[in-house]
Amino acid sequence: MATIKARGQITIIDQNDAVSFQAFIGSNLPLSQIYTKDTNSYLPDWTTAPYLILTPQLFISGVPGDSISAAGRIKPGSAKWRKDGTLLTSGGSYVITPAAPFTLTVKSNENVAGGTVKYQFSAILVDPNNGLETDFSTVISFQTLQNSSAGLIAVVSAPDGVVFKNDKVNALRVHADLYRGNQVDNTLVNYKWGIQNGGVFAPTTAGSAAVSGAAAVVLARIDNVIVGSKIKIGATTYTATTVNTTSKSVGVTPNLTAAVASGAAVTSPYYDAELGVNWALISADPFFNGITGFATNEITVPNGAVLNFESFKCLIKDVDPNSGTTNQTAFDILSLTDFSDPISIDIAAPAGTIIKNGSGSIALTAKVWQAGVEIDTGGTLYGYQWVRYDANGVIDSGFNQTTKSINVTSAQVNGKSTFEVRLMSLT
Repeated sequence: MATIKARGQITIIDQNDAVSFQAFIGSNLPLSQIYTKDTNSYLPDWTTAPYLILTPQLFISGVPGDSISAAGRIKPGSAKWRKDGTLLTSGGSYVITPAAPFTLTVKSNENVAGGTVKYQFSAILVDPNNGLETDFSTVISFQTLQNSSAGLIAVVSAPDGVVFKNDKVNALRVHADLYRGNQVDNTLVNYKWGIQNGGVFAPTTAGSAAVSGAAAVVLARIDNVIVGSKIKIGATTYTATTVNTTSKSVGVTPNLTAAVASGAAVTSPYYDAELGVNWALISADPFFNGITGFATNEITVPNGAVLNFESFKCLIKDVDPNSGTTNQTAFDILSLTDFSDPISIDIAAPAGTIIKNGSGSIALTAKVWQAGVEIDTGGTLYGYQWVRYDANGVIDSGFNQTTKSINVTSAQVNGKSTFEVRLMSLT
């Protein structure tokens, strides 16, 4: 009777087995309404033209353009709109386009003051290559802010939309207004714009002295300091390469160009106290990739300044000395998404995915795709970080592979292992 003496197997995540896509809902109006109790009015008012128009958008990896209107992509009759979970039909306050582009027009102010309302679009995506069907849905939320005649509210909107579409859009505008009641106040107000950055930290100090040429510095506090954080000590700006949460030692590149005294000031060059941590104050610095208008109520964001997804924050301050709200601030946040350069990654295993009888090895190679074309074949444009999960889904902390191709041995496959590759920016 034959018996099993040994068994080995690996699993590989292949993101190209199914269609990779993302869906959004575009809005012609801001995501916030202001309700003024004194006048019982809404701004913007959805009951008057141009009304609220919601347009679904569908972006498929390797397929140029918005695919929501592409022939055969959406299964006939599958497109549905819902408000807070309730199915909507055309009539009264709603006009629904039953075919592409499947827009929903809302002609009433549906949100209660101080509340939120959600609209959901759902449909079935059809893969024209094999006929496979995939259910998907996407949601957009609106908030109504209650305001008195004296209160300040900031509202940020995107006049040109929030998505860069396959190199057809070189730049998008992000606009901010300060409302006092239901009126725009643009007299004697200042604007600050920030871009979300997880490595921006509040000022701290050196926890101990460090000599010139050292590759690390100890900080008194490392809150919000991460790998990649920009760290300014004296006149030099460094980049954090490692962060030890126990010792509070931060590796830096380049090495320290001058000795650092204990207690010396350590700052993030892009930190602003009013914007807060994790927000970089936008300026003319090349770090911000050419964003303009940052001292006004409207910035222009080139597509090179948005890598996949970026959030922007506008803080507006009333500086009118005769105002009852002088030096008070209000802020709002808006996000932009870049689909001009969709990138996907999969793993090639030419020899298969099974190790037999506990011996042998398997070569894995990360392949990077952009618009249906393989890029970075030489492995020089990006960094590659491999992660190994054991049969229980636990990460192997001792597995550290950073090349485009790796060789998996039988010793690294204990019953079943999963290998994941992460594509890393080199900057």
